[in-house]
Amino acid sequence: MNVAKLVNPAFDHLWETNATNIIESGGRASTKSSAISMYLSIGMMADENANVVCYR
Repeated sequence: MNVAKLVNPAFDHLWETNATNIIESGGRASTKSSAISMYLSIGMMADENANVVCYR
């Protein structure tokens, strides 16, 4: 799956960070939720010991 084609280019920086806490800005319909959920899902698949907590 080519995730780059699915994510809004405004959130490309998510894939290049090693940050443990991420706070994104953007208005309604900016695809924040979609971009972050893909980032977290792929990260969890890559690490069998991963844990994720999301606050909305």
